Amino acid sequence: MAKVIHRRDFLRYAVGAVGGAALGGTLLRPVLSGAATVTGAGPYGALSSTTDANGFQLPSGFSSRLLAVSGTQVGSTGYTWHANPDGGACFPVTGGGWVYVSNSETSSGGGGAGALKFDSTGAVVGAYSILSGTSRNCAGGKTAAGKWFSCEENGSSGKVFECNPQAAGQGVRRDALGSFSHEAAFEDPVTGYVYLTEDDPSGRFYRFVPTTTGDFSAGQLYAAKVTSGVISWVATSSSAPDRQSGTTAFSGGEGIWIEGRTLYFTTKYDIKVWQVDLNTMAISVLYDGVTNTTAALNAVDNVTVHSPSGDVYVCEDGGNMEVCILASNGLGDIEVAPFLRITGHSSSEWTGVAFSPDNTRMYLSSQRGTNGSTGRTYEITGPFRTSVNPPSTTTTLVPPSTTTTTTNPPPVGTTLLAAGSTWKYRDTGVNLGTAWRNYYYDDSAWASGAAPLGYGDPMATTIGYGPDATNKYTTTYFRRTFTATNGFSTLTLNLRRDDGAVVYLNGTEVARTNMPSGTVTAATLASTAIAGTDETTYFPLTISGQLYNGINVLAVEIHQSGGTSSDIGFDCSLVGTGNTGSLPNPPPPPVATTTLTITDDAHVIDGSNAAKNYGTATTALVQSGGLNSGKNCWYHLKVDTTAHAGTVSAAVLRLYLTGAKNTTTPLVVKAAPTTWTESTVTWNTKPVPGAVIASKSVVGSTATWYEFDVTAYVNAERTAGRNTVAFVVQANQATSSQIKAASGENTTTANRPKLVLTA
Repeated sequence: MAKVIHRRDFLRYAVGAVGGAALGGTLLRPVLSGAATVTGAGPYGALSSTTDANGFQLPSGFSSRLLAVSGTQVGSTGYTWHANPDGGACFPVTGGGWVYVSNSETSSGGGGAGALKFDSTGAVVGAYSILSGTSRNCAGGKTAAGKWFSCEENGSSGKVFECNPQAAGQGVRRDALGSFSHEAAFEDPVTGYVYLTEDDPSGRFYRFVPTTTGDFSAGQLYAAKVTSGVISWVATSSSAPDRQSGTTAFSGGEGIWIEGRTLYFTTKYDIKVWQVDLNTMAISVLYDGVTNTTAALNAVDNVTVHSPSGDVYVCEDGGNMEVCILASNGLGDIEVAPFLRITGHSSSEWTGVAFSPDNTRMYLSSQRGTNGSTGRTYEITGPFRTSVNPPSTTTTLVPPSTTTTTTNPPPVGTTLLAAGSTWKYRDTGVNLGTAWRNYYYDDSAWASGAAPLGYGDPMATTIGYGPDATNKYTTTYFRRTFTATNGFSTLTLNLRRDDGAVVYLNGTEVARTNMPSGTVTAATLASTAIAGTDETTYFPLTISGQLYNGINVLAVEIHQSGGTSSDIGFDCSLVGTGNTGSLPNPPPPPVATTTLTITDDAHVIDGSNAAKNYGTATTALVQSGGLNSGKNCWYHLKVDTTAHAGTVSAAVLRLYLTGAKNTTTPLVVKAAPTTWTESTVTWNTKPVPGAVIASKSVVGSTATWYEFDVTAYVNAERTAGRNTVAFVVQANQATSSQIKAASGENTTTANRPKLVLTA
């Protein structure tokens, strides 16, 4: 049964806050307070009365998938899924796909964290450990740079570890983040401060201020002191739990999530969901489960926010094994309702709730499963909302003293991107050309912050303008992804820009304002200087452009009107109206190839030429006995592959051959040691070749390119840490044959041998 909590109830429940302080500040974050009316059972309606194959009761249209079971290998990955899966989060993978990380709340050094890797279709393509040898890794949180904080709930000795979710490895312990029974830690992407909870009946709420933003090895730890609903921060030691009389106790801190400028966290012993305004440090109770004895949510643990809708999801630790949703009904009221329930897991708890980067899939774990010892990790898919506006419907509203039936107004559109969203930005003054606006551009190294972004006027995120205030950078770049599941007859971009802007949707220009016509470069100035109310006005622009099913990319460049301009500012929202049906999928990611030139090559000849070096020859010989007095010729090549970063899906050795003396000559390519140089190698000093790694027959005498697949060998060498690889080419027949190849010194540069690596 859904429970509606009314505004006057919130004010009354807030009296139960820590220390009995009167809590100040707004109770609802803006996206919640402005939400449209929702149904009495939550925005997705009642749960199914029947269970699916995994034991779930879900709203209509949603389904579950079992991904991993503790103690069992994940597919063909070779990784055995860890015991007691707990806190988790999702991270995008460059080029498509994402990673879901999960802690292991196992004692006595058996904990750590593992990861599931998904491709762009949602298929599991990898699993691995990112941390091991730690104890009771409970919850955690994200860093602005895309790392994972894994936190030990291990008494006064509990630590925080910074882990890389993108690859197997071992996290780094961050002692400066405190020594106590850690639960969760989350970096504010705007300030770089880290907020932490402590799982103890007398636990504190902490903030860590790093000496250098993004470096968690040094800084000052603080504990919260709540006075009249506002937090102040008291310096504390990182070597022990804070128990100063001047700091405020929170009863069993659990999960943390930051969305925009609002931080949410839960406390389990008093069943509360808290919210903190990160701009003002006002703290309030969003939900009180002790007072609301009939509400669906009767135990709290991990928490997350679904960004497009602003809905808050809270895991139950025990209870009746539900994940509940907190959503506004448009009257300033918050509706609490179950989003899912699982049967047969009564001795477990829900953990690790998180959404995929495109917000279309939910991940979570039943920590102890059906038997109290075997955890299970799941994926939930379905029609998650793409905006704060629910479908138009007739809804029964329940005010405190009466019942009224009201019909929603007509829908006003789907918010694809809300104002005040977090953006990636580049404010270094570097000319990024045109590549930065492309769909698959890698912006992982960019800074990020909530909009409005700029300088000179009040902004949520202040960005840089360079070292010279009289010659500020002309252009600043911004990128943001959003999700679409259908097309729209009209797309409206509500754009705040100071001074000029050019907007790109999925790589194509869709809007230009206060900018000259023609080609725009990093040096192009805005047409005029913006002043007055125009600096903060959101101008509606109707745009057209190709949307994709799933993730889309909005890229914006803001231009100054001159180097002495005092300010810039940027924010926008994107709203679609008129559903036009299904959308095409995004284009496949470009294939990254690296063409490497040969660093050393030389052929060697036996017999009377066995002591001669041919490293400067413009043509290389490959020959078996029978020609030229029965001599044999081998062609040696060597290349450094360091320039190719990342994985190698294909490695091809390309040789320009001038044809065979015989009708057909079979060639073999063998692995070779690298202990030779082209200026000294001879038949007498040549290395002993290894196994055959590729072969191909040269037919006829026409000069053309021949390709040899050497992928397995190159990968094996690179995996072993040997980036330089070497080959030897031989004619593989007893009868006489001869082939000539353009060497690395050939006068026709385009015909020189190459090794082509594909990512």
